Amino acid sequence: MGPLRLAILNPANGGSELVPTFDTGKAINPQWTATGDGLYFIGNPEGVPNIYRVSIASGKTAPMTAVGVGISGITPSSPAFSVSSSTEELAVSTYENERYAIYVWSASDPVDPPAPLLANAAALPPPDESSPGLRALAARRDPIPTLEGYPTVPYKAKMSLVGVGQPTATAGVTSFGPMVAGSAGFTFADALGDRMLSTGLQVGSGLTNSFSFKDVAFQAGYLRLDRRWQWRLVTGQIPYVAGTFESGPSVGANGQAVQVDRQTIYREVERNTAAILMYPLDRARRLEFAGGFAQSTLEQIVNSTVSTPTGELLSTGQDVHDLRPRLDLATTTAAFVSDTATVGATSPIQGQRYRVEVTPTFGTVNFTGVLADYRRYIMPVSFYTIATRFITYSRLGPGGDDVRLNSIFINDPSLIRGYAPLTQLPAGCIVTSVTLCNPADNLVGSRIAVGNLELRFPLLRPFGVKHGMYGPVPIEVAFFGDSGVAWNGGEKPAIFGGTRQQISSSGVAFRVGLGFAVAEFDAVRPFQRSDTGWTFGFNLIPGW
Repeated sequence: MGPLRLAILNPANGGSELVPTFDTGKAINPQWTATGDGLYFIGNPEGVPNIYRVSIASGKTAPMTAVGVGISGITPSSPAFSVSSSTEELAVSTYENERYAIYVWSASDPVDPPAPLLANAAALPPPDESSPGLRALAARRDPIPTLEGYPTVPYKAKMSLVGVGQPTATAGVTSFGPMVAGSAGFTFADALGDRMLSTGLQVGSGLTNSFSFKDVAFQAGYLRLDRRWQWRLVTGQIPYVAGTFESGPSVGANGQAVQVDRQTIYREVERNTAAILMYPLDRARRLEFAGGFAQSTLEQIVNSTVSTPTGELLSTGQDVHDLRPRLDLATTTAAFVSDTATVGATSPIQGQRYRVEVTPTFGTVNFTGVLADYRRYIMPVSFYTIATRFITYSRLGPGGDDVRLNSIFINDPSLIRGYAPLTQLPAGCIVTSVTLCNPADNLVGSRIAVGNLELRFPLLRPFGVKHGMYGPVPIEVAFFGDSGVAWNGGEKPAIFGGTRQQISSSGVAFRVGLGFAVAEFDAVRPFQRSDTGWTFGFNLIPGW
């Protein structure tokens, strides 16, 4: 559908004229200047909504405010400011320190710090005009004319297509035959966003070079937000495929020299269906309850071809067998969630988020998952954010360390950067306080604890740039430090007197807003990895 734009409508002939603003971001909440030769509006060309003024004749656009947390209404498209018709003072709404506040700007003195009108308003809509500050503002407004005669009809929720994910298509040929794949995603919603259906599908021949339902990835979710008790249904299937390939000479049954190509594939398929209930306690906090069913299979597929040294195909074969029995699990979840974070161009920049969750699981394996995730974002100086995060997760109970369950990897770019992928160290190396002899064993477990620290700011802000500091494409710089440890039941991290060593890294990351995703480029120095120095990574992942 594209971003929201401004246009001037001619009620006499029904014509319209696009108002030139920005090529990126939204433009909403237009207000005429006193002379009628321009418009004030809310725009976010760099990811943070602020107020701008555009000249109708020249198309020149100038910033009026530079609020680090942005101008905020109730929803992303809600009106969030008004203009005095006589003095052109701007009354704006912001959300800061977990509360709404109202400020007044002078249009003749743009971008300077505002004068507070009503700070720390508990919630929108603001108090009535009996408040002293608001009464003073009301005295400067012209009377609002009475509007009558607007017809009303009952709202009927009708869902329509509101988003399409980037479709993909690939094709190729291998020694085991041709392979094709494709994917697409669609989102449907009603006009108020109270009903939403999101779907995604990926189909392909996979590494097996044959079409199987097990190689199909799909996800579907339906969300309802029109009642206090909100709910959603989700279902899907995700295959995880990895494999090896080997080729070499051999001797056939008749003593003939042959060439044998062997492809070994490991395919794990996870299926899940769940129903989730959400009860908002206020605008920031909610309770979540969920129940569902999950299934997991793991199999090995061996494809082989035998050919003569000249390339003539003699035979082909495929062997498929399960590596472990199927897992059937009933899942239940109870969680308490709070989120007062303000999100910038590529990551949160102010506020806090936390989630405490307990997930009892029954069936083939019985265990209870316990998660605590706390994130705090402090902005001591405008546009500079200190971000902290602590995550711990444990699988407790008799099945928490069952070998049929996947281990948890902390060498993941979303947790600790710089440790993926790992190379095998020389045999016989010795574990010391600074070196991991067997990284793959030390970085996985059934329990983890991870801490992260970042300093985030727009790319050009340190050079004194006040406008356009994110650059033509929103770019954020983050200096970071990551640390964490993984262990199993019966073990302890070294900091508590155990044997499991922690890992840590530091470096710098550049996050780029691409519109459909956030790309992160990072340079990392992993301190407990002896097989390399600095590493460089790329991931499509927003800042945590």
